[in-house]
Amino acid sequence: MLVLLASSLAQADGSIEINQACVPAGCFSGDSPGFPVEIGSSGSYRLSSNLQVPPGADGIVGSAPSISLDLAGFELSGPVSCAADIDFNVNLLVDVICTGSGGTGIAGVATIENGTVKGFRDGIEVGADNGGLALIRNVRVRENSQDGIDAGGRALRLTDSTVSTNGATGVLGNAASGRLLVTGSIIRENADAGVYLANGVLRDSLIILNGSGGGVRSNVFPAGSGGLIVDSQFIRNQSAIIGQSATGVRNSLFVENDSDISGATSISGNLCDGASC
Repeated sequence: MLVLLASSLAQADGSIEINQACVPAGCFSGDSPGFPVEIGSSGSYRLSSNLQVPPGADGIVGSAPSISLDLAGFELSGPVSCAADIDFNVNLLVDVICTGSGGTGIAGVATIENGTVKGFRDGIEVGADNGGLALIRNVRVRENSQDGIDAGGRALRLTDSTVSTNGATGVLGNAASGRLLVTGSIIRENADAGVYLANGVLRDSLIILNGSGGGVRSNVFPAGSGGLIVDSQFIRNQSAIIGQSATGVRNSLFVENDSDISGATSISGNLCDGASC
């Protein structure tokens, strides 16, 4: 019965179902029993339950271009848990302490939306070949022992999401070919950089209590065109922005950071603890 249930492929909207009950048998053709759930064909997939992944295993791994995954409000979780260590005397993050051993939550999927990924080594790895621009929308990525989201040097649009309490970088775009567009998101309490922007744009976002790598680290690579940070708020980061002159900062608010704009170019309209900067 489980095998028959696992092979009822299509939902009413044409997406393919993934749930905890089908994992032991394989959720569809080409998916081996157990974790990770292996997606080898392009198309739309949807969770229909929470997924609990055991220690050391990956959660969902794609190996085809143009895979779309709707978490449908459910949670993909591994065994790792993390907590932020904040020095309340200075209101800055000291470190993020993680316990447990996990694999990667989601890898090689072009579009991910509407749910939570938590408790892994790396929460989401976009992957080197996923059919062009990657999109992560309305997703909470938290409590992973290394990076929350690794863009893998690809163009990634991250929107309306929260990336928090990860043991290294929140959103990693560290590659000469990487382009990040981060909008409408909250990036907080990540041990290293909140966002490693490389070359790209961050706007309309809250960057709060990130660690030694800065709220946003924007190192412009030789082949890159630079970055733009606009209409965002930086609160109590060890360093709000660490960048180079090819990164411009405009119309942003800086509150109680250990340092505000280091290396980047302040264009206009920035306010640092009540004074123009």
